[in-house]
Amino acid sequence: MKSRSPSRAIVYERRSDDGQEASLRQQFDWATATSQRIGVPFRGTYADIEDMQRRRLHHHQDLYLDDAVSGGDLSRPGFRQFLRDAIADPTVSHVYVFKRDRLGRPQALLEMMRLEQELIASGVTLVTHDKTYTAEDLKANESSTSSEASSSTRNTVDFHPGSATGSSSCSRAWRHAA
Repeated sequence: MKSRSPSRAIVYERRSDDGQEASLRQQFDWATATSQRIGVPFRGTYADIEDMQRRRLHHHQDLYLDDAVSGGDLSRPGFRQFLRDAIADPTVSHVYVFKRDRLGRPQALLEMMRLEQELIASGVTLVTHDKTYTAEDLKANESSTSSEASSSTRNTVDFHPGSATGSSSCSRAWRHAA
């Protein structure tokens, strides 16, 4: 896993409704300032965002948008296109998303984590207002997690299917890794 060389960014914006605390304008202005600060450009203007809203578009230039759509829905058209393009297009090195919760707030948190991990593992750098996530960070985290797991006490649960009556039992085993 290696981050792609800085070249081009894409921007994903989402709001649930018109009263959203992080307005589309605020998200766009943050992405513009971040692009200028780190030197990885994207194509698009705020006028493009407004046009996308009027025409109900989810993608234009380097802008991806889901407006008035719940973050719990991981099948949002702008989000899905954003993920596909970010992962598949080797010219995309960075993605700008104001806050991670703009990507999604699904009930299935592990699914959202898997999607973020897939994005970052592809070499794309995920930049949010408070943190930058890189493939190298992901690899370092995986290495430290696996070494911690091999040197700590673990709680494992063994599941044993029950009888024909449909009951089941679980046995807990505490093990100390050698």
